[in-house]
Amino acid sequence: MKFNNLKGKKVFVTGGSGVIGKELLPKFIDSGAIVFSGDLKPAPAEYIGKLLFREGDLNSLTQQEFDDFSPEILIHLAAAFERSMESDDFFEPNFTHNLQLTQHMFEMS
Repeated sequence: MKFNNLKGKKVFVTGGSGVIGKELLPKFIDSGAIVFSGDLKPAPAEYIGKLLFREGDLNSLTQQEFDDFSPEILIHLAAAFERSMESDDFFEPNFTHNLQLTQHMFEMS
């Protein structure tokens, strides 16, 4: 993705506090995009005041909240995963934060 010609464009990034999200956010911010990000984890300290941020489960993001921002670009990075073997306890977060959230974001956009 090229990060030029994004001045004033509205970009929504799920999983903005994750490894990939923390690398993408400054590229969008530096390009002049208006960025809204969300994550279960708090906003990266270095981006506070430079973007809109919603901490919490984005499955509860309402259509009104999404429409109020009206993103032109949606980057969906939020995901739950285990780094090695998946345990029985992982089924619920995997479903909620991977499948259900993907469907939720798809339906709102």
